[in-house]
Amino acid sequence: AGIIALTDSATGNSATAYNGGDAVSGVQTTGASIFNSLMFISSEANSNDAGLYGSDPAAAKDAIAGAGINFGYVNGSLILAQLTTSENYAYNEHKADPSFLYNDAISGSQVNIDVANNSILGVYANSSFNYAQAIYGDAVAGNQVNIVTAESVFVQFELDASNNTAFAGNGDAVAGNQVNVNETVGSGIIGNMQLYATNN
Repeated sequence: AGIIALTDSATGNSATAYNGGDAVSGVQTTGASIFNSLMFISSEANSNDAGLYGSDPAAAKDAIAGAGINFGYVNGSLILAQLTTSENYAYNEHKADPSFLYNDAISGSQVNIDVANNSILGVYANSSFNYAQAIYGDAVAGNQVNIVTAESVFVQFELDASNNTAFAGNGDAVAGNQVNVNETVGSGIIGNMQLYATNN
């Protein structure tokens, strides 16, 4: 519990990883559990490149040149995230058994939450002129929000994507905007989503 403010910026970086680690040249924010908290996240990633190669049977890995957020369990919290990405390059050919999925290339913005309960989520993302290529996962050059389970959650999403290019061999290619909610429980998820995509 508490009030947390995070401001991160990454510009002009290069990261390459082989056989078992993430390649992060942009900004990555992770948390296992967020309880009764106010969290404000401001991330900006520009002109970065990230490349991931090889294989690791134990776990999927990401190439992050843009901005990535990964939270496990969010309960009774307010999370506001402002993400800005541009001119990033992400390439991921990492292979993880058995599904060969979830090895994402992220040059834009990606927000992953496993379980959101009794919370308010605001995501304001702008991604432009990014390139992402993933062989065994999602290629995210625009903006992607993934929530596995949502229970009594209010959301405000404003996603703007322009002039992005994405290629995926065995996953989703997201040059524009994508919002995925796998399961809703109780009152589920309510709120407002504004999605804009141009020249992707």
